[in-house]
Amino acid sequence: MSRWKTVLWSAAGAAAAVVAGSFARRKYEESVLLLGSEFRTGEVVSRGGGYQCERCGFVLSLGAGKKLPPCPKCSHTRYLKIS
Repeated sequence: MSRWKTVLWSAAGAAAAVVAGSFARRKYEESVLLLGSEFRTGEVVSRGGGYQCERCGFVLSLGAGKKLPPCPKCSHTRYLKIS
């Protein structure tokens, strides 16, 4: 009977590892797809991180759910996601 418990728990552990791995891979792919994406002033960002002004290169750090302001350095309105 204990052998079957071992087999059952091993299978459950393997299934949990597969689910956790696919979740982590999906989150990684989502964040990588955003890198290099263009954002405009007034947009609410879904992920926090660094946003670089296309004109002057100023890097703005924002948290998730914040609105992008005009660039504080040159007032430009477009950013690229860099981190």
